Amino acid sequence: MTVILAVISYSVQIYCDFSGYSDMAIGISKMLGFNFPHNFNLPYLATNISNFWKRWHISLSSWLQDYIYIPLGGSRRGTLKTFINLLIVMLLSGLWHGEGLTFIIWGFMYGLLSCISKLFKKSTNNKFIISTKVLFTFIIVTLLWVWFRATSVSNALDVYKQMFTVNDGISQMYTWSFFAILCLVVATIAAMLKSNKTNRTQIDGFYPILNLSKFSSLVIFFTFIGITIMLGYFGNNAFIYGKF
Repeated sequence: MTVILAVISYSVQIYCDFSGYSDMAIGISKMLGFNFPHNFNLPYLATNISNFWKRWHISLSSWLQDYIYIPLGGSRRGTLKTFINLLIVMLLSGLWHGEGLTFIIWGFMYGLLSCISKLFKKSTNNKFIISTKVLFTFIIVTLLWVWFRATSVSNALDVYKQMFTVNDGISQMYTWSFFAILCLVVATIAAMLKSNKTNRTQIDGFYPILNLSKFSSLVIFFTFIGITIMLGYFGNNAFIYGKF
């Protein structure tokens, strides 16, 4: 269970890490007079792998679509050609992140799953089916992050083995992981409820949960900051995506 929780925690960490400093870059740029588009749109609410990549690292996904996928023919030349184009794009995405075999496998798996998601892409308004698809997509994305994080193929396979075999866990409570996951879930639900009240068709990635002009909101905000400082692990402060 500790290995499973560690893998889930990495999914939370890499999202908060990359989305957080993307927001910081967008905000600082806006202070200097430059307007940049959002880079994330609640990717873990994606209903399939294709939808995930439309929500995750939007700047890179858009660039790959405009300069590689569409010039290759996109989806205009039949199903087989579309699948080949998807595999090429996702393999290049893997190579963009690193030259190791783990990144190639990571990109190939996303290409393969993007092809599969296109085969079974059906729209539905059934909330149970949508929720199931969101959960299933999150599980797949989380499992694929193992390849992204692993230092080698054997390391990735060892993590998978430890996830699905019974072994003694490590004596680590993962206090911060539980707290971070809980906050992420609560904030996401709050964002969805607020968007429904304003009749918005989608949440654009910037969803204010608290009105910081109110004293009560400030108390909650700074309490949250204090708990974050107390529970957070600060042994390595480097941004994960800083090396890419």
